[in-house]
Amino acid sequence: MEGNDVPVFDIGTVYSAGEQQDLLVRDPRLGSALASKFLKGDTDLPYPEHSVVLMRRHGYTTHGKDIETAVYRAIYTKVNAGVQTNAMMLRSAMPSAMAAKFELEPLTDDMCQGCIKMNEGTQDKPWKLWAAEVEKSSLYINRG
Repeated sequence: MEGNDVPVFDIGTVYSAGEQQDLLVRDPRLGSALASKFLKGDTDLPYPEHSVVLMRRHGYTTHGKDIETAVYRAIYTKVNAGVQTNAMMLRSAMPSAMAAKFELEPLTDDMCQGCIKMNEGTQDKPWKLWAAEVEKSSLYINRG
């Protein structure tokens, strides 16, 4: 569940002395450190507790039960971050008395659960469009 509880992975705290610090998760040690952020603590769970981890100085990583879910989350995390950024900029440009009416609030736990259920039930629609776009694009040629 995400809502107002999104973990942050800082790869800078994981690097060893002398290691190339290019922000890429390029080996199992760095991958394990990133993967651990998807859990709140109980590593015996059958699935991660978070679907998105923000990566300090770098971006974010998503996961899903399948490729469609992971891609859906990756695309809409970016879209939603842009919408939230624009909303925050608009609010900061308002006079303070007016801005108070537009205080940003995170989703409640119930809203998060409802959105997860709705998203997982409808993500096949954009997936078909994305797959068709890739198939038609000359940038993506499968030579295998």
